[in-house]
Amino acid sequence: MIIIINLLTLIIIIIKNELSTNVPEDTDCASACSLMFSAGKIRSMETGSRLGFHLPFLDLDRDTVDEYCRVLQEIKNNIMNTKELRQEFLDF
Repeated sequence: MIIIINLLTLIIIIIKNELSTNVPEDTDCASACSLMFSAGKIRSMETGSRLGFHLPFLDLDRDTVDEYCRVLQEIKNNIMNTKELRQEFLDF
């Protein structure tokens, strides 16, 4: 539970400060990393880097679930508003 709250806090900081995110060369970014990466205003991936997503197992109270869903929706909106987003990313 604390890990999820810390993740949400970092994601909110990234979004509110319009920070850029980057996955360095030959690096995997999965799980919480991919959510933080997706929150970036400008996102970049270097050669050989990989991005991985999965569904989390969460046992949270109602308020935390609502906040989690709100932040995920904000991340989704941020991604969908990116002009440089390639269509193949949306068609997964």
